[in-house]
Amino acid sequence: MALVTAGNVLGILHHERIASNVIDAWGEILLQKYAHAPGGKKTMVFSSICWKLIVDHPTGEDRTLQSFVDNRLEDAMDVDWLLFPINTSGNKKSRRDLGDHWTIIKLNMRQGQWQFFNSMRQRTNDGADVHLNNALILVDYVEKRMNDVFKRNRPNHSSLRFSMKVVAIDCLQQLADYVDCGIIVCHHIENTIAEKKARKGEFSQLSSGNYRKKMVEWFVDPLNVEV
Repeated sequence: MALVTAGNVLGILHHERIASNVIDAWGEILLQKYAHAPGGKKTMVFSSICWKLIVDHPTGEDRTLQSFVDNRLEDAMDVDWLLFPINTSGNKKSRRDLGDHWTIIKLNMRQGQWQFFNSMRQRTNDGADVHLNNALILVDYVEKRMNDVFKRNRPNHSSLRFSMKVVAIDCLQQLADYVDCGIIVCHHIENTIAEKKARKGEFSQLSSGNYRKKMVEWFVDPLNVEV
């Protein structure tokens, strides 16, 4: 499991921004908690390192990256959901510096649809979500790898090509001057695994506090918390 430090836990309690290791560890805990639930068996949560590897290797030809993604995708052909947390922190492949902000994109394998969740939609004059541009970089790479993996593992379906629609979902929005984007990503991960309906509207200070408290309780004593 991804390592969560005492400093990480205090940061959660003090309403600070959370780091990638916290989001990765939360996904692992949720999959363990809901292991016997239908959603726990049908969801795969990719580490946030997947996005980092993609943006650190612009050509997409790095063998470490391909191996990392392919090994996961080989186990993903029979699941319903693939989840990819994304941190757009002004990386070299982003189209602009968007600051340190977490979003998540989910692939619904049954419906053949990518669903993008952004808790701080920034709109340009043409109404576009500028964070979505970065998510599309991941979509492009993952679909290419899926085509290769599917061809190797399902030769009878080698003519199939993954090219799925990307939809921006109307979802929870963080309050101004709050750094709850990572917390909301954790919330979306749980909703998917637990098969709960996604919420909309504002993620209030109370909701943030309650969810942060829940995360700390599960991190501190994960064996004694029931879902």
